[in-house]
Amino acid sequence: WFTSEARSRISTPLDMSSGRNITKSKHYLMNEINKAQYAKSFYRNELARKCLASWYYYVEVKTVERERILSKCSSATKKKTVSQHFMAWLQLVRGMRTETMRGRNVLDYITRAFNKTKMIDELIIPLDKDRPSGHSLPYRFWIMVFTELGVKHRSKCRMICKSWNKIISYPAVWSVVDFTDNSTYLNIYRKEVALRVMRQHADHCEILNLSSCNHIPESVIRRVQRCRNLKTLTLYKLDKIQGNVFSEIIPNLTCLRKLNVSFTKVEDIFFRLLGHFCPHLYHLSLEQCPQLTSKALLYLKHAYVSRSRKMGVTFINLSRNPQILSTLPEFFRSADSLEILVMRGVRKMYDNPLHSIYQFCLGMRELDVQSNYIDEVACRSIARHKALQVLNLEGCDSMTDEMTRAICSTCKDLEVLNISRCEKLTNKSLRNVSSLTKLRILHAKNLPKLTDSGVQFLTSGALEDVQALYLSWNPLLTDHSIDMITSKFKSLKALSIEGCNKMKTFEKYLVQEKSLQLLNGSYTSAIVDAFRLLDLCPDLRCLYLRQVMKPTGRTEERQHKKYLLEHLDIQDNPTVTKIQISKICRLCPYLVMSSNVLSSTSGHPLMSRYT
Repeated sequence: WFTSEARSRISTPLDMSSGRNITKSKHYLMNEINKAQYAKSFYRNELARKCLASWYYYVEVKTVERERILSKCSSATKKKTVSQHFMAWLQLVRGMRTETMRGRNVLDYITRAFNKTKMIDELIIPLDKDRPSGHSLPYRFWIMVFTELGVKHRSKCRMICKSWNKIISYPAVWSVVDFTDNSTYLNIYRKEVALRVMRQHADHCEILNLSSCNHIPESVIRRVQRCRNLKTLTLYKLDKIQGNVFSEIIPNLTCLRKLNVSFTKVEDIFFRLLGHFCPHLYHLSLEQCPQLTSKALLYLKHAYVSRSRKMGVTFINLSRNPQILSTLPEFFRSADSLEILVMRGVRKMYDNPLHSIYQFCLGMRELDVQSNYIDEVACRSIARHKALQVLNLEGCDSMTDEMTRAICSTCKDLEVLNISRCEKLTNKSLRNVSSLTKLRILHAKNLPKLTDSGVQFLTSGALEDVQALYLSWNPLLTDHSIDMITSKFKSLKALSIEGCNKMKTFEKYLVQEKSLQLLNGSYTSAIVDAFRLLDLCPDLRCLYLRQVMKPTGRTEERQHKKYLLEHLDIQDNPTVTKIQISKICRLCPYLVMSSNVLSSTSGHPLMSRYT
């Protein structure tokens, strides 16, 4: 049942004397394994950590069961987290091979399900009691896991065993249907799979994702109208399907709340139907729809007015649609509930649309005008939004220090500000930013005129609780900037200094940053020891050291340490060997080895949390 590799990872040998016909009883073997003490290398598996989150959720729902487990934690020396025990069990399963798996590990199919869950490690159980096993996991747990899988992976899991086939047949599993990561599979092998899924499970579907599935026939798109309980529909980048097909499915989607039709050939009549039949719609994404005209938004507005309903759209993405700018003032007159507006890549922000936003959209919280031309009139209109919390001005070449002063003097509630790639900004802009007492995240990348004086202005202001600073590709910054940042911001969670060539010894200034979780020091002039960084910042989860990492030294003195590092990027380091990487992996039990050590890890949850 087990490979030699899996057998070698068990620290305590199995008691094989009590059963000779052990191959005939898989359950007996699993029970014997659960009695064994597992090596700490078992905790390396991130899949188990992710899987644990769903299992913990089940225990948390059952409060009585949770209290019973917690009450058994009598001795602190015997306490171990559930994740550690569950990792051991999952690593054991990864070593199993059966004929139904056809030479593949079934856990490879459910990787995405685990990656979408969060790490919850508060639950503690004794070392020798109540260890979770695969046979004791409830149906509720597996339903949560299978719900996150794509159609292809669910089909594979159905062939593993009868119990999984039964669970995947439950209606609750098909509340989420995702065809995105299975486009090649459906195109080459089974085009009828999509049609069968929509025919059998349309009544149970609440979230449907058909992004980039241009190979799917139009009959599948028309089947969407049978999903009467559908709440979230993603039709992203279906540019090969005619727009009249999308108009046919809208009248039956009365429960629709979120819709994404970016890069899709939707027509103006589509929005008239949307306003008539989707009264609960609050999230709408229309990025770069080539067949839209200036009347599209007016059709949506008039449809709500004709039904005597108030338009409840709180999020709208109008990026790369310059043809609709002329009708924005009239549309915003009815969009009183609008809170988040995204208008990227329009290149010309006229003062009339922004003035109408100020006049009618008083509850605006987030504004994204990346890569646009903003003049002084438009800047003054933005500055009037005193309730703004998130503002993205990245790539706005016309931004000046006076404009940032106007915005920072009135928008005192800003928590996230992005002024990257605004080449005209100087150190004075950071002096203006330092007056924002509620600022948590600052993006100031690619500012060629930014020097250490600007960082000094930033650290000498009213800022206190900054959690993330992104200062990448600023060639004039030196190690003195890191010294000022670490001395001022004690609760910093993310720091990026990628491409700052004048930084040579930033490592020694990180002694005070005990809470740092993400660090990007790639392409600097420093020579960094990864273990020293992990010793200085014990909470590090993400570490980027491209072209700056030196070979690791002796690790014997650290053999009893366990670091929390999850993602490591050490590309372009020719002096680092595979043996040295293995040393890092032994001391980092949560490190993901599946293509993240030597490749980019921009998709880590910490990146989305601090951006």
